[in-house]
Amino acid sequence: MTVLAFIIQILIRDVLSNLVLSIPLRDSNPHPCRIRRHAPPSSSPPNNPRLQTSFFPVDPSTTMVLAAVGQFCATSNVLANLEACKTIVTRAAAQGAKVVCLPEASDYIASNAEEGRRLVESRKTNTLLQGLQESAKEHGVHVSVGIHEKTDDPKRVSNAHVWLYPDGDHTQIYRKLHLYDVDIPNGPIIKESNSTVPGTKLIPPFETPVGKVGMAICYDMRFPELALRLRSLGASCLLYPSAFAVRTGAAHWETLLRARAIDTQCYVLAAAQVGKHDKEGKRQSYGHAMIVDPWGSVLARCHDVDSEPTFCVADISEKHIESIRRNMPLWEQRRTDVFGERGGSKGDKSGDDFPTGDSDRGED
Repeated sequence: MTVLAFIIQILIRDVLSNLVLSIPLRDSNPHPCRIRRHAPPSSSPPNNPRLQTSFFPVDPSTTMVLAAVGQFCATSNVLANLEACKTIVTRAAAQGAKVVCLPEASDYIASNAEEGRRLVESRKTNTLLQGLQESAKEHGVHVSVGIHEKTDDPKRVSNAHVWLYPDGDHTQIYRKLHLYDVDIPNGPIIKESNSTVPGTKLIPPFETPVGKVGMAICYDMRFPELALRLRSLGASCLLYPSAFAVRTGAAHWETLLRARAIDTQCYVLAAAQVGKHDKEGKRQSYGHAMIVDPWGSVLARCHDVDSEPTFCVADISEKHIESIRRNMPLWEQRRTDVFGERGGSKGDKSGDDFPTGDSDRGED
């Protein structure tokens, strides 16, 4: 086979791997979301699409769990945001999803810090969480969602990632470690730390229907040390509820998510905010909610970038993770004797001291 013929064959395979199927939300017509080429051809989505990658096909007899990542446009209207989230949960559960992931800041996106301080609630009284607790119970699903929390600082809130169980309890709470303080060339200067208190610890991965979940939020994906630490603690699935800016999203969103999946050989689930969050369009989010497998293949993504609630789904397979890790044993090959657990000097074991906390039981 000539080099040209080989290149053509690769291009054809990649085109075929990006065929589009749909998940309906707004009406009975399909809502476009990409899933992998191994789903059966149809004008409407299968009830439980089996998604695979080109290099490591999943044994069809393998037990798989369907997960969904949602996408919508939050505003300062908390009740409207709740309805959007409940719509995603209801429709995803109807498709067979056992885990439904919702974006960062699903409770509200304020037009300014002062409005945000007026809207923030304690976790026990959070309107969005209370509504989603009911949805989780009603549909028997696990729900991941990003919210704001009150803190001891009257001028700043906490950016939190909450895991709701089907019984409605929320015992897993992670608070964003890395805050979005940036100066984008020809773009805005943003200082999340002006309005948000940073977290101080990570939450050890915990068992779920999609394996051991490691929790993070949005900007955290730019820091591979966090993802690697979660993997070393046993994570098989990393969650990044997000509200990525349009400019940085177009440049880095997919690259970062695929990189973290490849680094850790974990599934990566990233729900996303999308569209204009205020009438003036001062705050806009990139969207493109996505699920990536441990090989770095994009299994599903939401293509629409309007403000309508939508979601995409993919199957999560523990056997698939085991196969990839067995065939490419990165963890056993890491030279921590040279660079340490977190890339420090030889013999540096600082990664062993990465602060972790017990599961949060929902106290204020």
